[in-house]
Amino acid sequence: MEELGQQFNISDALEKNGLDDVDSLLTLLPADASRLLRLAPAQIHELYQAASIVRYPTDKQSSCIKSLENRYLTCHDAHLDSILGKGIPLGSITEVVGESSSGKTQLCLQLCFTVQRPKTLGGLGGEAVYLHNEGKFSTTRCSQLATWFGQQYQVSPQQLAQSIHTMYVPTTEALFRTIAYQLPVLLKRKNRIRLVVIDSIGAAYRGCGNNESRQVQFDTLKEINEVGWRLKKLGHEYQVAIVVVNQVSDAIVDEGAVARRKKDDYLPTAMDEWLDITLEGDQMTRMGSFIQSLAKKPILGTTWSTSVTTRIRMARSLLVEGQPSKRAFVLEFSPWLPRRGCEIVLNEHGIQSKTGLE
Repeated sequence: MEELGQQFNISDALEKNGLDDVDSLLTLLPADASRLLRLAPAQIHELYQAASIVRYPTDKQSSCIKSLENRYLTCHDAHLDSILGKGIPLGSITEVVGESSSGKTQLCLQLCFTVQRPKTLGGLGGEAVYLHNEGKFSTTRCSQLATWFGQQYQVSPQQLAQSIHTMYVPTTEALFRTIAYQLPVLLKRKNRIRLVVIDSIGAAYRGCGNNESRQVQFDTLKEINEVGWRLKKLGHEYQVAIVVVNQVSDAIVDEGAVARRKKDDYLPTAMDEWLDITLEGDQMTRMGSFIQSLAKKPILGTTWSTSVTTRIRMARSLLVEGQPSKRAFVLEFSPWLPRRGCEIVLNEHGIQSKTGLE
């Protein structure tokens, strides 16, 4: 830090603000660093590049990457893990998006038990934190899964259930305070925690700022952005998987685009962005079965989505009388993986790919 201080002539500012190592500097938002150090944005960019080289020398980068190769949380299904690379990555934010009854909460509950897979079985041997704001925590379903996973791990169901730390955050203010103040302390004290679930970010901020002044709307967007930044920082610092549930809303149809389509083009416009994905494992089920569900858009927009590293889309088919509803698990985006998906089923063991049941 002494060399950086001299190079950018900010030694006094670094000392005044308690920035005594590169880690404390790199965790600052660029805007905050610019204000504290009185540097222009272009200079902050150069400073961050120089600090990054100090923090991660070239000769150590390969060893750092290798040490993180196995830092994944399994879904307890080989096909789902394959779609995700190796599972849910630690150290970043994974968003689970979908409409009601698509399986979002079921997946999150399942992850609360798979994170506890003993290290002797190739797991993380960790614990989970579950922040929820949509009604009561599903203790009945949790007990059912605890019994089944207890048999798989040879661990008592009570021990598994006690390793899930649930917190009810009924308001937007309560969620922000928990993420900003309580969660960092909990992660520091309980170093076995490897999963944090927020169910859901959409319920907390949906409608916030509507019919309010432009300043209130701006403050809401700023808070959503800060929540994402804080979660990314916690995920990286404590090497935990941050899994955030989000809701969807109906998409606005561009009538002009619909009118311009060719008459012989029978596919709905909402299907365009999903044409590159073929559901794996069952040739009888097509992506078109889930078009009404997939057409819906995640709420909170780019303000939130820029914080997300990986997005999982949970979809369900149209409800038709006399026919069972189908569900799909789709990797919507990831910085290092192709888009893939498969049909899934929900049973007493949790969520499983249809291929895994065959």
